[in-house]
Amino acid sequence: APLNALLYNSKRTNLENHGIHPRITHALVNMPMLFGPLALFGFARIAKVAFKVVKGEMRPERESSFTQASCQATILVGTILLSCAPHQEPRFLLPTIIPIIALYGKRVLGKEAFPLTLWIWVVFNLLLCIFFGWLHQGGVVPSLLRMHWQQDQPLGRAEDVVYYKTYMPPTFLSRPTLHGSMRTGEEVCRAEDHNAGGCDIIERKRPSRIFDLRGETSISLLHAINNILACDKYPENSPEAGSGVIMLVLPNAAMRTLTDTNSENGIDESALRWDEYAINDYSRFSAHISTEDWPVWQGSVQQFMDNLRLDISLVSCEGKRRSD
Repeated sequence: APLNALLYNSKRTNLENHGIHPRITHALVNMPMLFGPLALFGFARIAKVAFKVVKGEMRPERESSFTQASCQATILVGTILLSCAPHQEPRFLLPTIIPIIALYGKRVLGKEAFPLTLWIWVVFNLLLCIFFGWLHQGGVVPSLLRMHWQQDQPLGRAEDVVYYKTYMPPTFLSRPTLHGSMRTGEEVCRAEDHNAGGCDIIERKRPSRIFDLRGETSISLLHAINNILACDKYPENSPEAGSGVIMLVLPNAAMRTLTDTNSENGIDESALRWDEYAINDYSRFSAHISTEDWPVWQGSVQQFMDNLRLDISLVSCEGKRRSD
């Protein structure tokens, strides 16, 4: 397994599917984000030790020196090796949590701790709890929980849903619930029939197909919508045509890039144009932050905050459906 991981992560083409980051992301972003003040204590200590080693002043002072050096080496060497790969996620650094707590945990909760350090630790964790527990990608789960309510759309039922520039949606949350239980496609009885000892089968409907396009280009999104709707392939009332409408779920800030296809892969904008589709705003979920797609600052704090949301739009074949 370690060899396979090394071989996979050594190829940049493999990692481009997951995202490319600067080599210093682990050191400057992920370590402070995961460990807060502990990471700063670690950086200061490693710099101090390295300075002493260069000057030839490093001497074993007590029996625990070897243990400390081993923990420091584990953190330093592990971070350096992981930084060699251009795809860097915070979770990759989780194995360093034991040595970093063993070394510097007492500086936050211990005799060596300053009262201010403890308060910094508490505030740091509280802020990150709010950011990652509520705001970051905060609209994805509510949008899935509301999915089974979207049965009667103005343009017809959207049988297909496309998530674009969000984290991977946990699709099981989109299953409709009936009296507290998940409906999985099996026969479900109405509550009133249970009391009478009978059971009627609720009309089965085709479940929504959810497509996760992650961080693909706008050209890839256009191709996906064109393939799903197949506006040019089927006439308007044919059974194969489907509902003729899909739900597009994406951050509000990402909408501005959808029509900018001139510079992507050298493809002319006339090849696939958004004005060939009808796009209607349907719903929105506030308190959604995507660190990859921040709103453009337009001089207003209120407008900037309003744009931190996840939008749901209805995309239909208006203007593209061929006739018999």
